[in-house]
Amino acid sequence: MNSTRRAFLRTTAVTLATTALPRLAIAAPAKARPLGFSLYGMKTLPIGEAIDHCARIGYDNIELCLMKDFPTELGKLSAALQREVRDRIRDRGLELSSFLVGLDLSSRDQTSHLNTIRQAGEIARQLNDGRPPLIESVTRGKSEDWEKTRSQLATNLRSWAEAAGANGVKVAVKAHYGHAVDRPDRLLWLYREVNHHALTLAYDYSHYQAEGFELEPSLRAIIPHTGFIHMKDIALGKKPVTYLLVGEGKVDYPKYFRLLRELQYAGPILVEVSAQIHRAPNYEPVKTAEKCYAFLSRSLA
Repeated sequence: MNSTRRAFLRTTAVTLATTALPRLAIAAPAKARPLGFSLYGMKTLPIGEAIDHCARIGYDNIELCLMKDFPTELGKLSAALQREVRDRIRDRGLELSSFLVGLDLSSRDQTSHLNTIRQAGEIARQLNDGRPPLIESVTRGKSEDWEKTRSQLATNLRSWAEAAGANGVKVAVKAHYGHAVDRPDRLLWLYREVNHHALTLAYDYSHYQAEGFELEPSLRAIIPHTGFIHMKDIALGKKPVTYLLVGEGKVDYPKYFRLLRELQYAGPILVEVSAQIHRAPNYEPVKTAEKCYAFLSRSLA
C-alpha cells in the first residue's frame, strides 16, 4: 500500500475523530481505517483468499456478505468459521466494517428478518466485541407505494433497530433506486421517525444519481447521520440503470473526498460491485478490486 496515502488517511481520520462526528464514525479513532472492499464482489472466492487479496491490494477494511450462496452465508457461519474469519482479519491488519444482509423492510411478516438481525448481531459481537460491524441493508418495496406504506416501513425499521440494539450492534439502511426509499428526504424521514440509537444510515450516491440528485446536496443531507458509505458508479442516461465500477462514470471523486473531509466523516468507505457486474460470466473479482483501489488511491492523492 502507498505509505503516503495510508498516512494521509490515518492522519485525517484521527484529526476528524477529535471533533463531533456522526454516530458510528467516531469509534477507535487511533486506528480508523476508511477505505475498503465489500466481499459482495468476491462471491466466487473462498473467504480466506478474499481477505488475503484485500489486504495485499491495500484495502483497510472489508464487508462480509451474509446473503444466500455466499461463502459467509449466515447459515454457514459456524463457530469454527467465525474464528477463522476473525483471526485472519486481525492477522492481515484489516477492520471488519459491516455485514450485508439484504432484507425487505416492506414485507408484512418480519419474523425471518428479525431473526437474521439477531443472529448477525451475535456473530458481529463474536468477531469483534469492542467494535462490532454494522448490519447493513436496503429497504426494498416500490417507489410508487411510499405514501401508503411509509408508516409501516417506519414500524418495521424500528423493530430492526430494537433487534440490533438488543445485541449491542447497529443496523444501517440506505436508499436504493426504484425502492420505496429512493431519495434523501424519504430516508431522512424514516430515520427521524424511528429515532433509535441503534439505527444509522448508509450513503450510496449511485442510487441518488440514478434518481437525478446531485452529489453535494445529497451528501450534505445524509452524511451527518451516516455510519457507512458504498461507492460505485452508473452509466448516465441509461434506463434501466446500468451500474459501473468506481471511476467508470461521471462522479468527481476528488470533490467527493474533499466534501467528506469538510463534513467530518471518518467512517468506512467501501467499494461495492453491483450484481449486474459480478454475476457476469467473465467477471474477475481480484482484478476488479485492484482496479477500484488504484482509482480511489489516485482520487485521494
